[in-house]
Amino acid sequence: MSTLQNATARAGTRAEGNKSFNAPDHSGLLDEALACAERGWPVLPVHCPIGGKELPRCSCISADCRSIGKHPRTAHGLKDASTDADQIRRWWQAWPKANIGIVTGADSGLVVLDIDPRNGGDRSFAELESEHGELPPTVESQTGGGGRHLLFRHPGGRVKSHSIIDGIDVKADGGYIVAPPSMHASGQRYVWTPTRDPNVMDIAEAPSWLLAMLGSDAAASSRHKTAISVGSIPKGSRNETLASLAGSMRRPGMQPEAIEAALLEENRLRCQPPLPDDEVRRIAASISTYAPHQRDSAARSSKSIGPGRAAIRRFSDIQPQELRWLWPGRIPAGKMTLIVGDPGLGKSLFTLDVAARVSTGAEWPDGSGAAEKGGVILVGAEDDPADTIRPRLDAAGASSANILTLDGRRGVNGIVPWSLEDLDVLEDAVDRVEDCRLIVIDPISAYFAGTDTHNNASVRGVLAPVAALALRRGVAILLVSHLNKSNEQRAIHRSSGSVALPAAARAVFVVAQDPGDADLRLLLPLKSNLAREEPGLGFRIEKTEGANVPRIRWCGPTDRVADEVLSWRPVSEDRSRLDEAVEWLEELLAEGPVGAKEIEARAKAARIARRTLDRAKAKLKIQCRTDGFQGPSLWQLPADQDSPNSTGGALPEKLAHTG
Repeated sequence: MSTLQNATARAGTRAEGNKSFNAPDHSGLLDEALACAERGWPVLPVHCPIGGKELPRCSCISADCRSIGKHPRTAHGLKDASTDADQIRRWWQAWPKANIGIVTGADSGLVVLDIDPRNGGDRSFAELESEHGELPPTVESQTGGGGRHLLFRHPGGRVKSHSIIDGIDVKADGGYIVAPPSMHASGQRYVWTPTRDPNVMDIAEAPSWLLAMLGSDAAASSRHKTAISVGSIPKGSRNETLASLAGSMRRPGMQPEAIEAALLEENRLRCQPPLPDDEVRRIAASISTYAPHQRDSAARSSKSIGPGRAAIRRFSDIQPQELRWLWPGRIPAGKMTLIVGDPGLGKSLFTLDVAARVSTGAEWPDGSGAAEKGGVILVGAEDDPADTIRPRLDAAGASSANILTLDGRRGVNGIVPWSLEDLDVLEDAVDRVEDCRLIVIDPISAYFAGTDTHNNASVRGVLAPVAALALRRGVAILLVSHLNKSNEQRAIHRSSGSVALPAAARAVFVVAQDPGDADLRLLLPLKSNLAREEPGLGFRIEKTEGANVPRIRWCGPTDRVADEVLSWRPVSEDRSRLDEAVEWLEELLAEGPVGAKEIEARAKAARIARRTLDRAKAKLKIQCRTDGFQGPSLWQLPADQDSPNSTGGALPEKLAHTG
């Protein structure tokens, strides 16, 4: 069967092997880019298609892009290509969905046949094999557009990238290919051909007839260069091959000294070019740590970095950095901060006040210093930019030239809505805002698109790339959300939707009404992962003269605590529930002591909240005792108390609150 027939037989697996736009997982891109670099192939990030296969767009955002998902993202294109792992990690941290470009030519040692069936490539390839014979088996990938990439060793000399026949191009010096698992504009991913993955097959040398078609320089170089022996180990496979050889020697019990000596000799004779002796000794020492017959462990250590492997780093390789703040002690830079509160209390006004201070470099209201002046992006779905947001920014003293609104993404027929899953749009906005320091998304729930906001895993999946964007761009992201209706939960759990939202934020604040002053608003900390909690702050909402536009007037620190404030109810309602609980508990204990667990269960059945039960217990001055040694905890009314209004004796306060 010919190579072409083999490819035809494999075509049936394409639909299963290629992933579409609907598959959100793109974590394999960084791993594969690192694996390519480990093989000695310089890589670079390439733009990717976005928006869906029905109307694909390029992440470059150019409406007339003619190379969707295929051109470099970096400023200098192929000149930026690298095998440096740290540089590659930085690229894919900046652009997690970026496609992978592999540089061809002498730098990578690769010459690639690019077969495009849409332009007659399959037919031309069949004619070539019919005339010259089948090409040797080699590493091969299937493109998302239905084509094929066949990889061969670079013969030396100069090999130009050019077209050799209808539908077949040569990618060599000055060229590059898009590599698996990149996404094609068709909605299909590039994949390595089964059994021809670079992890399981060596790259073949091109036959002489193909070298002749590549150009005279290549053919001449091939005739005169020293031939690599059949058993040679090319650059990119040296570490893996030597580790595998070491594993095969260690399993039957060969001693470390013998393994090291054998590897050094193999490296000298077969590796092209040889690795440094110290590196070979490290490979031998690493494999020799395994006990004989530990086949699985030794085999695992011999595998090169690739998709599915653990992404690990030594902390000794991580450079410590100083934590940066937008608002010192309150809003960290490069992190997400969550603001929650009931409607109409001033959450949005608060975010606009923060935005105004950043836009001008004004002082923070708690005296912690001045804001670092910079750009701000406002993403809002509830207030009109013209008649609401702009007047409020002006009233807050903002520099409106430094604040931009993100209205959506540009489509063929105008501006269309976007969601957090289309994060390239937000990243593009950050690129276009000078010295961007703050992004406000108000409310966050409007930008989850079809995500189930009550599903923890789904919410985490959406927020993780947002947090990564904040970190790599050093920008603070303020997320605004509403409170749920439960007054019985702890304040930190009152955020609407999944608990994953406050969990993902590094700081959480609530905007609430002061129980003793209906006009006073409180900004209270609920969570601070990065510093000790600062005291809450009070503010009032006042109107500007003439224009009657609301703005914030700060009133200084407060000793109010969020849990107490959020559990507050109107006095009449609160007293009624407490009185009912006191009457219920007194009646329950009238006949004698009752176990604490039984009381809690009955209270729950009677829909009496635990906090209300504890308050009733305190008001009745309930005594607690243990029934025998290690027996159950019992509650009972004071011996000389017949009603909650009497003032008879009670157990000491510390004991009275146990159980």
